[in-house]
Amino acid sequence: MHQPKGLTAIVVFVIRATFFVLGIEAVIRAGAVVSLPIERIPIITTLALAATAPQLRATYPRAVIGGHLIALSLTLFCHVWLIPAVIVAAMALVAMQVTATVHPPAALTPFLLAAHPDLGQPVVLPLFFGCLVAVIVSGLLRRVTT
Repeated sequence: MHQPKGLTAIVVFVIRATFFVLGIEAVIRAGAVVSLPIERIPIITTLALAATAPQLRATYPRAVIGGHLIALSLTLFCHVWLIPAVIVAAMALVAMQVTATVHPPAALTPFLLAAHPDLGQPVVLPLFFGCLVAVIVSGLLRRVTT
């Protein structure tokens, strides 16, 4: 894939940055519904990836949604067994590879929930709303900037 040059590159950058900001704003609003601040929602890195590299397979719906679903499920399950976040993140990455849903930003989920064990259920709605936003952002950017 070729990289845009000159003025085209600046326009592409502005478009991608705008989509990133709009995506973050949408997730902040979703988090507000359940009184959850954005820094506790493991989706910022997903939105950053979707905005900067929408052509990567990791930004396609299967990877974004599947990767976060796997990471969140393993995190919630393993939390009961007191398995360290680093082990859960590794397990999630392996499960993503096995299921062809590799989305590296989802590996942040176990660490975030380990740092804030009170989150649990409240993170589900904004996380999956954020996944939907990221999928839309990457899909639109693939069409607009490539």
